[in-house]
Amino acid sequence: MESKLLSDNILSFNEQLQDLQKQINEIPKVTIQSKEWSHDGDNLAIHKETGDRYLEKHIPFDQPFNFPPKVTCGLTMFDVRGKDTVSRVRVIVDEEKITAKGFTIRVETWKSSFIYRLHVQWLAYTIE
Repeated sequence: MESKLLSDNILSFNEQLQDLQKQINEIPKVTIQSKEWSHDGDNLAIHKETGDRYLEKHIPFDQPFNFPPKVTCGLTMFDVRGKDTVSRVRVIVDEEKITAKGFTIRVETWKSSFIYRLHVQWLAYTIE
């Protein structure tokens, strides 16, 4: 009788362990990479001319992802001005050409806006 009870308890424990393993295997794997990129140069046309201008910078990932991740970018600092005190400042920061190995940050400005410096924080992630 005791041996049957022990056998039933072991069987029940093994079933619970298998259920727990299934639940663990169903938890998605999240991979995240994040850094800041800075443009502090003073020799690019993005702040020397007027009209449509852009700057592109390829960002390689420290470790390649298994497939292209979702990527988001945001300005964390910028030194910009319009042509005069009443001009609007126009800046677009976007992520393009996303692969498992890296992506491109694209910064655009137009009309009479000038960009002297900027910092862009980026975050890339996958959920498997």
